[in-house]
Amino acid sequence: MPFGLTGLDVPKYQVEDKAAGLNRFREAVEGVRVELKRLLLTTAQDLGPRHAEIFDAQLMVLDDVTFHEDIEKRLQNEGWNVEYLLEEFSERYSSLLESVDDAQFRERTQDVVDVLRRIQGRLLKTELESLEHLDHPCVVVAHDLSPSDTAKMDLENTLGLVTDLSGPTSHTLSLINISEPPRPY
Repeated sequence: MPFGLTGLDVPKYQVEDKAAGLNRFREAVEGVRVELKRLLLTTAQDLGPRHAEIFDAQLMVLDDVTFHEDIEKRLQNEGWNVEYLLEEFSERYSSLLESVDDAQFRERTQDVVDVLRRIQGRLLKTELESLEHLDHPCVVVAHDLSPSDTAKMDLENTLGLVTDLSGPTSHTLSLINISEPPRPY
């Protein structure tokens, strides 16, 4: 089953009510906070507290001052919708992190992208693709999997997992290695 091939269709437009745009952004952030806290608790119960730390780190992304200031400042100064500003922030931040020499640090880019994608999904009122409830047993094929995709994966119906990017220091691999099945090859 191919996974993660569909991107989010992010519109670009000028907003009339900047305060309303900022409120939508803040509400989306808080909604993601609730989701991540739930994932943290579930992961800690199912896999142990060490593996739940992934979601502690993601919760810190939600509180990043630079992130909030960038979105808020650009909304006020440029007037673009928050979905578009968030997409641009994600692309800029990803490019910056992926240019770092340290492989482990580069792979943390996925944490940031995962959080921003969740916010984006809420802003766009779009249900994000999920591996939580698979209809039948299958092999999941993906370019990469986010920590939240991996933690919520329907292991009973996952016969195998194939990814392009998940390296030896990835959260995907660490979460899968302690879960049976599947086994990464």
